[in-house]
Amino acid sequence: SESPLISSEGMHVRSFVAALGCSFLSGVALMATLVDIPLLAQTLLGSDTIGGALILSRFLIALGLGALAGGLLSKRAGERPVAVAGLALAAGSFWLISGWPAEIQEAFHRAGPLTVPRMDADLVLAGLGLGLVIAPLASVVLSSSPAHQHGVVSAGVVVARMAGMLVGIAALTAAGLHRFHQLTADLAPPLPFGEDPEAYSRQLAAYRRAVQAALHAEYREIFAITAGVCLVGSALALALTSAGPTQGGKAASGENAPAASLAKGSA
Repeated sequence: SESPLISSEGMHVRSFVAALGCSFLSGVALMATLVDIPLLAQTLLGSDTIGGALILSRFLIALGLGALAGGLLSKRAGERPVAVAGLALAAGSFWLISGWPAEIQEAFHRAGPLTVPRMDADLVLAGLGLGLVIAPLASVVLSSSPAHQHGVVSAGVVVARMAGMLVGIAALTAAGLHRFHQLTADLAPPLPFGEDPEAYSRQLAAYRRAVQAALHAEYREIFAITAGVCLVGSALALALTSAGPTQGGKAASGENAPAASLAKGSA
């Protein structure tokens, strides 16, 4: 007889599939950030490996804080609104990142008297957005499945995120390299043979500026695509079935109380 790994019996299939889809898309966005932010720092900002990691740390710290906040907010507002808001915030943040100027370290967000470094703010917002969805998705798959499947469905969310990371790095790398090749197809590095040293220096400087411009355009397009991925995830999160906000430590819906209780514990 057949023994499926995950049975649809007693499961809210639409909500479970939506949670897996959101986890997959968040994995795509996560890997795009983990790979391309350090590369951007090293190729455009002149940072070394440690410097690139320090720039990425803004995102990673915010990711952890967002995961904690997502669990707390899910208890109050429900999983669906938190997941939708988190992915929407990530989409907006990556769209801001896609618009970074070449001199991003000198750029600021200004709101009245408040001035915040743009690079720091955008990376923190992106980390918070992706972090917010971690706990709600884990909670939703538990509340939408029978108790005897909680172990395998919880693993399914993690596997979906990892699959998204793998697909994300493969697709974005392929797209990025193809785009960079297109942008630099007409560029040829200058050769010093038979050239005046000063003329050669000018040609080399112009060539480096053209390569930097191509890299800048490539990163902007990658993060614009990442913003679109998160926007699709936010729309998909509308299909989640939330366990609902809790009151006095008990789920608002008595029918879902056991699953909601376990989901809160996992968050």
